[in-house]
Amino acid sequence: MPARAFPQPSIGHVLLLVLARAVALYCAFNLAASDSGPSISLASQSPAEVYAYPNYDTMMVFGDSITQFGNSVDRGGFVARLANYYQRQMDVINRGFSQYNASGALGIARNVFPKTASPVYSRSAAPAKSKPSSALWPLRDSNFPKSSSKLQLCILFFGTNDALAPSHPRANPIDSYYHAMHSLVALLRDSNSKHYSPETRIIIVTPPPVGELMLAEPTLTNARTSAYAQMAKRVATEVGAPYVDVFAEIQARVKQDQANGNVTGEYDGYDKYFGDGIHPNFHGNS
Repeated sequence: MPARAFPQPSIGHVLLLVLARAVALYCAFNLAASDSGPSISLASQSPAEVYAYPNYDTMMVFGDSITQFGNSVDRGGFVARLANYYQRQMDVINRGFSQYNASGALGIARNVFPKTASPVYSRSAAPAKSKPSSALWPLRDSNFPKSSSKLQLCILFFGTNDALAPSHPRANPIDSYYHAMHSLVALLRDSNSKHYSPETRIIIVTPPPVGELMLAEPTLTNARTSAYAQMAKRVATEVGAPYVDVFAEIQARVKQDQANGNVTGEYDGYDKYFGDGIHPNFHGNS
């Protein structure tokens, strides 16, 4: 069965640009489940044959609290929207860790990224090394693909905590941010890495701007965050990965609202997109 081509959704606002990038990349993969072959009854399987858990291809979003809250239904979270868009086609994994900067993420990445040497469970008696990227499913019909593959797409979304004022304990100097982002990519692309996964596509997302007037303390500024957004794009260019410039997109929308006289209240229009000046609200996620 040929690969299904998924049309890009109509995306009105900021963080769903991530979805647009994901769709553009992933449409090149074969997402379609094969409907050839007979269905296999679970009752007819031996315990060894049903041990393999049936996973779809996976997409991972690895980031800070913006990603963690991306699963929130109340906020219309962008990760939840990705999962909804890809249901029955991909499993979307949220690996958002509140308060983490890129260097902190590098410290836990070995427990986040799958290991290339993970055991492969199969119904066949063939050695695992003959199927390095997939395991046969115990059930197969028109609703399920034949095999579960490795991580196919990884979205890296760090920079907001890194850009905090230098006196803040979570702040990360921009050169450390640069090297940490490169190292996160290398874990998946370096053939000597235990997490080497050349088939995994990578997207880098810039940190968004902040509503400075909404913050209880002046710990973040757009001037400083902009520098980290530029560095994120530099890393993406150097490693040959696409990026999503969320910073520029939100700033452009806020300035357009200001120019059109659509700003009310005391927050210069950022409250349209953020609940607290940092984390996107429902409108920002939609």
